[in-house]
Amino acid sequence: MPRIWQKIAVATTGAALTIAAIDANPAHALRFKSNFTVDITTGDLAGNSYDGYFTFEDSELTGIGNEEVVADKVSFDFNGITYTEEQDFDYPNAPLVEFDGGSLLGLNFVPFDEFFALPFDLINDSFQYFAHNSGEVVVSFQGEGVGSVTYTEPETIPEPATILGLSVVAAGLLLRKKQGASQNI
Repeated sequence: MPRIWQKIAVATTGAALTIAAIDANPAHALRFKSNFTVDITTGDLAGNSYDGYFTFEDSELTGIGNEEVVADKVSFDFNGITYTEEQDFDYPNAPLVEFDGGSLLGLNFVPFDEFFALPFDLINDSFQYFAHNSGEVVVSFQGEGVGSVTYTEPETIPEPATILGLSVVAAGLLLRKKQGASQNI
């Protein structure tokens, strides 16, 4: 008889945690992550590829027409430097993730570097980098050029409460299996 109570306890705990996760976020906003790759096609860096990713929430998206949301996180490694969302010239109102009819167009990310110069712009599927200098100091030896950007399909990032609920259920099932195995010995 204690086994039935254990099953009920595990099921109840798992259900309660799952419901708590749903209630904690009544708008049901999901977080997504998309990776991207920039392939340089012209200029001194032609033939090189650079990778990055961004995350965003979908709570403001309707799937109708042109839409944009501010990216929560951006990380892009370009030519030995990692650029983040905080370097976008319009942060915290940018960088933007853009959509058309619910389909991802891409990221609109235009950062400044440590010299307050514009090293590149990444706008949806196009990329352009710039040679620049700051007064008498040459800031970049990379020349100028362009490239193309490809994105992975955005993937849902699991919520921590959902992971916790599933972990409790899995632990309960493992405990039940272990107890069953020890009783058979």
